[in-house]
Amino acid sequence: MTSADEDRARAAELAYAGPEYGTELNVAALASDPHLGITLRRLAGESGLERPVRHPRVQKNGLALAGHFHGVVPTRVQVLGETELAYLESMSSEARSNAARGFFSLGLSCVVVTHAGETPRALVQAAEATGTPLFVSSERSSKTINSLHALLDDRLAPTTQLHGVLVDVYGIGLLLLGRAGSERASVPSSSCSGVTVSWPTTSCAASGGRRG
Repeated sequence: MTSADEDRARAAELAYAGPEYGTELNVAALASDPHLGITLRRLAGESGLERPVRHPRVQKNGLALAGHFHGVVPTRVQVLGETELAYLESMSSEARSNAARGFFSLGLSCVVVTHAGETPRALVQAAEATGTPLFVSSERSSKTINSLHALLDDRLAPTTQLHGVLVDVYGIGLLLLGRAGSERASVPSSSCSGVTVSWPTTSCAASGGRRG
């Protein structure tokens, strides 16, 4: 990949990065998460398992195999399905190797191939040479992408810490906030006269999408 290609890839990451979630998940944790719902089998790139995934949406950009790197965001999970693999198979051996090297030279977090057959050797070699984790999923692209989206939405959801306590007042749930370390507080009102709660000394995390 030329320096011009590298510049285009960096510009694309800035332009297409999407919202900044402020959290990240490394590739090893993503692939081994029991809530993923699919099995990802690693074929190459063990040295890159600590690379971060920072965006909850995967990317399926077959144009990158044709040398068009504009729009590729390296910190998204890259998915190659049957269409992309068929395109690679239509190439000569040399062209296929060049396409794979160019794609994997973008510093990708990881690549997931979705098919039941044999993964092209050119992809495995390029992944290993660049230390890019390469996985294969036996599920179709649609199920693989949906499973990755569901997990990444959860794991990369914005979080905040609030000090307080949850109480039930006549069937109504209330979140009472206060400083950490406060001992007791009285909350008199017409609907909950003399309700007394204790502030916890530890904090509880509130998340935009975490599962319990």
